[in-house]
Amino acid sequence: MEWRGQLMRETLEVQKIYRLTPMQEGILYHSLVAPQSDAYFELTTLKIEGPLDVGLFQESFNQLIQRHDVLRTNFVYSKLKKPHQVICKKRRTTVSYEDLSSLPEEERLERLDAFKAQDKAKGFDLLKDILMRICIFKLGPAQYTLIRSHHHIILDGWSLAQLTREHFEIYNSLCTSTESDYPAPRPFQEYVDRLQKQSPEDYRSYWSDVLQDYETSASVPKYKSSKSGTDDPYARAELTFTFDAESTQQLNRLSQRFKCTVSNVFYTIWGILLQKYNRSDDVVFGSVVSGRPADMQGIDRMVGLFVNTIPVRIRCESRMAFAELLHKVQEESIASQKYDYGSLAEIYNLSVMKQNLFNHLIVFENFPVGKDLVVSGDADFRVTEYHIEEQTNYEMNIMVCPSPDFTWTFVYDERQYERSQLEETVGHFQKILEQVSLHPDTPVAEIELLRPEEKLRLTEWPQTASDGQDEALTLCRLIEEQSEQNPSQPAVVFDNRTITYGEFMKEAGRLASVLRSRGIGPGDVVGLLAARSPDLLISFMAIWMTGAAFLPLDAELPPDRIGYMLTDGGAKLLVTDLDRIGERCSWKGATLYLKDADPGAEEQTRASITAHPEQLAYILYTSGSTGEPKGVQIRHHSLVHMLNGLSEAVPFRQGKTILSVSSICFDVFLVETLLALANGLRIVMSSERQQKDPKQLSKLIQEHSVEIVQATPSRLKLLLNEASFASSCGHLEYILVAGEQFPPSLLRRATEIIPRTAVYNVYGPTEATIYTTIKRLTADKPITIGQPLVNYGVYIVDRADKLLPAGAIGELCIAGNGLAQGYVNKETLTNEKFGLLRIDSGSGLLKEERIYRTGDLARRLPDGDIDFLGRLDHQEKIRGFRIELDEVSSRLQSYPGVRDCLVTVNNDDTGDKFLTAYYLAEREMTVDDLTSHLSKFLPYYMIPSHFIWLEQFPMTASGKISLRDLPQPGGHRPHLGVAYMKPSTEIETTIAGCWSAVLKIDNIGAGDNFFDLGGNSIKLIELLSQMDLHFPGAVQITDFFVHPTIAKLAKHIEAGRREITTIEPMQLPGEYLKQADRERGQENVVLRYKLGPALSGILNEQADKDGVGTDDVLIGLFAFLLAEITGSKAFHITVYLKERLGSLPVDLADLTDFTSLYKKINNQLLEAEALNDPVSRQNNSGRDQVYIGFSSSTRMPESLRALFDLVLVVSGQNGDLSLLLEYNSRMMQEDKMNEILAGIGQLIEVVHSPLANRP
Repeated sequence: MEWRGQLMRETLEVQKIYRLTPMQEGILYHSLVAPQSDAYFELTTLKIEGPLDVGLFQESFNQLIQRHDVLRTNFVYSKLKKPHQVICKKRRTTVSYEDLSSLPEEERLERLDAFKAQDKAKGFDLLKDILMRICIFKLGPAQYTLIRSHHHIILDGWSLAQLTREHFEIYNSLCTSTESDYPAPRPFQEYVDRLQKQSPEDYRSYWSDVLQDYETSASVPKYKSSKSGTDDPYARAELTFTFDAESTQQLNRLSQRFKCTVSNVFYTIWGILLQKYNRSDDVVFGSVVSGRPADMQGIDRMVGLFVNTIPVRIRCESRMAFAELLHKVQEESIASQKYDYGSLAEIYNLSVMKQNLFNHLIVFENFPVGKDLVVSGDADFRVTEYHIEEQTNYEMNIMVCPSPDFTWTFVYDERQYERSQLEETVGHFQKILEQVSLHPDTPVAEIELLRPEEKLRLTEWPQTASDGQDEALTLCRLIEEQSEQNPSQPAVVFDNRTITYGEFMKEAGRLASVLRSRGIGPGDVVGLLAARSPDLLISFMAIWMTGAAFLPLDAELPPDRIGYMLTDGGAKLLVTDLDRIGERCSWKGATLYLKDADPGAEEQTRASITAHPEQLAYILYTSGSTGEPKGVQIRHHSLVHMLNGLSEAVPFRQGKTILSVSSICFDVFLVETLLALANGLRIVMSSERQQKDPKQLSKLIQEHSVEIVQATPSRLKLLLNEASFASSCGHLEYILVAGEQFPPSLLRRATEIIPRTAVYNVYGPTEATIYTTIKRLTADKPITIGQPLVNYGVYIVDRADKLLPAGAIGELCIAGNGLAQGYVNKETLTNEKFGLLRIDSGSGLLKEERIYRTGDLARRLPDGDIDFLGRLDHQEKIRGFRIELDEVSSRLQSYPGVRDCLVTVNNDDTGDKFLTAYYLAEREMTVDDLTSHLSKFLPYYMIPSHFIWLEQFPMTASGKISLRDLPQPGGHRPHLGVAYMKPSTEIETTIAGCWSAVLKIDNIGAGDNFFDLGGNSIKLIELLSQMDLHFPGAVQITDFFVHPTIAKLAKHIEAGRREITTIEPMQLPGEYLKQADRERGQENVVLRYKLGPALSGILNEQADKDGVGTDDVLIGLFAFLLAEITGSKAFHITVYLKERLGSLPVDLADLTDFTSLYKKINNQLLEAEALNDPVSRQNNSGRDQVYIGFSSSTRMPESLRALFDLVLVVSGQNGDLSLLLEYNSRMMQEDKMNEILAGIGQLIEVVHSPLANRP
């Protein structure tokens, strides 16, 4: 076998071979998937004071290796059904030593950091390396730093502590010429053999029951942030906290009082914290268990990887108290111990969430850590510091050390988590601990996270500074003032008709007189059903002038729906410009046809305007969950306050032009019309035909020099796809986008096509008067709904109306002057959705105010922005229209023969939403029958796009409809979603056979996805071995993620059957080279040149100025320097960027300035294709031919580093960069290498000088 050949070449004798533990299999999988990752690479730093004999220390290390099998272990997996660990009979190694005592302290520290980075980059070859190594650095007289690294696949924390102590005991015995009295260790194989005898069916059954119906994921709040200057896949950071004595005592008292472990008290509180953060009564996180069976003889003398990772599920039942939950967690913890040996990969596969089951681990350290675990005996030295750096493949690990002080350390990816958020997390944990230690019978739902001062801070929101005059204003008064001040200014443009502000008020006054003559006055409701035209706006204004409220109606609504809205809204009169209204709706009340209104009616004067701020302004109907729409009542003062808030956020200045394109039944229509008139804007009103045609809208925007547009994301997408839109937007200053979630891809397109236009994301439910929050979007920031407008407050609360901190998910509630009066004829619903939020300090009431419960999920970000996360209920927004899915279901179920139904929202390939209706019936019904029925009651935007007939709904084990198992609209095979495609080539047929053998599934199609068929990480390693038998070396484990179907994988294998790619060398002058031949091999040396903040700043400024990346500038300077050295203007540089190798052609012949050089390199890098694997040098390279490379990361794989004689490496963050020059010291002259490195630093300063602008 290949691995035997490798070991034979190393002249190693195999002692024994046995299987891996489940934990080892998982670590092996992640190591193969991400070979360049630091995950599971563990590094220990020990500082030692006193004399140290390096030779004896090396001998003691080799004796330690000989004592313990795990230190002579390698791992084999190629061409095997299951991976195995191979133990060699004997292995020896050397302890590296480096004397840094002559260097200044700063350089010593730099060297230690550089070594750690190199050691991590080197990693371990699990097939052939000794999986632990040591390097000793002498820092001064009797002062040493010992850096020990190992792979986690062989050792857990307890074993590492045991080995450390034993190592120093052996060393001590060698120093004193005495015999070590350590007993012989028990072989790790005994533990592995025991695991092999355990029944997998037992733990599968247990964990399947534990994880049944768990369908969410729980996380500590995280905010993705761009960390520039690094392309590392994981930016490791640590944060350590130590509890004060009081908190430690509280934990211990709870443990003693309820007779449970401290770890289970911690787990219970942590689970409650996750529940609060994620608005869930049911959360899962990972826990690392010791794995050492207490009943196993000699287990305390075994060394190896015993730990295992298992899920911990914390589930609250209704009104459960903390004490009850703690008891439940303790019982479940005891029950799980019998099954904690199970494979995590299989446990994942038993859950619906698969690998997304949890994203963080808690590790309770029950082993000795720190310098105290080392007993120096008579060796006359002591360990003064002891620090372990470790990393798993999880985003965050929490290491808890309960004694002597209760300390916990977050090890986390700082690109995912903010340090300040984790600090707050500890505070929230302590707040829970305080409450439950005093009152353990507190219901979990009543537990709070915030202290009174934090609550008070969250209740402060800005209000308009005024003398109270705004309170006496209405929108119609503001519009009238505009007409008095600017009577000749255009107010509304429609087709070829233009109406001035003076004409608008005159026409409105006349119609108001007619309405008053028909008995309309304060408190009345007037329905308005009219086509898009200025008359529509004049009618709104006229109704307001009488003191009545309007009820807008869309002619496209079903007749029965219009009739219901008029009747339910209490309309006294219907105003319309449509003929034969009896055919359009079931309204039987009084009707005023606009064409019949007396044109000679007397104009109503200012004195006769009777609208009052507290009166209703309008009633707007939205979809309702009971099968009927519900009417929202908005008062005049709410409109004025919303207008003030919006005008402070967006400059709605007098004379600006706004496009009116929204439907009359969409409340943002009022922003484009009546609110625009109150601010003195000119309205360009689109017709029904123009409203639906992006090309016509683009023409309208261009012809009228429109400056402000409102749109839903769906409409904006249509406009951006219109070829003429970009050229039509010469005057477009602002776009307000509302009604749906704003997708990032749409923002990218908008910034590309209309880069000079400001894009605002605005949010607000009808019940809070149109808009509540606003955010100006930019391409470099996450999309949020921003912060509240002036006059509004926003709270994020849990199910018990407790305020939540930043990052926690809760219901978004709105307070302020813009709230609606309530719902028409729905007192119960009004009381349910509008209520008082009481904010308690614990000793009294802090604040109480009226809120609207939106039913929207959201979280507050640290900067105050609100991140919208979806809905709590069955309400959705599609193309800006609010849709209650229950209303659609109710209407569909009223169709004869439909027993039951469910309506869901799906997304198409472009991300657009659509409705799908699943119905139960004796027979399949035609789409025409179903849509015709629904069209009688529902508007067009509420008609499902797909109807799917089922005999029964798929159900979960707990009796709920399994949404995940519903057939997808247009899909074929359930659970796969693709039609069966028979493998058509020899390669496809061979791959299908391998998949069938591993997955135990027949008839696998060429388009089937390995993971959809039940594949997991363990099976993937098995599959890789099978594939290697048929296609040796052609497939890596990562290829299954990139090419997950048989057809794609076959194409990949076929493309891989090609010649080896070679890289090109350069010819350096003789003074740069030693008189040696490269056949003697490589001995690499690394030189460091620290640019520091000053030069790094210069470099970044130059890159920003030229619109390129920092790497482009450095490559350009490096190329210029090489051209000066070689005298050649054209050559190739091999570059390693973004984890791929590429060949960059450089030609300086025609370049006149550095900016051109940088931009040319930038363009070439964008177009350059990665070099095909495998890559090698040319066979005929001469002695003076040197292979030169550039790497933007210290993480270049060793296999690629070996290709180069000289490589320039960028290290550090953008604000503080260092340059590393790694070169073959057997071939290159050291002084010349120093010149190259220093020359680049000097070039950065020179290039920045205005006097030096030519290469």
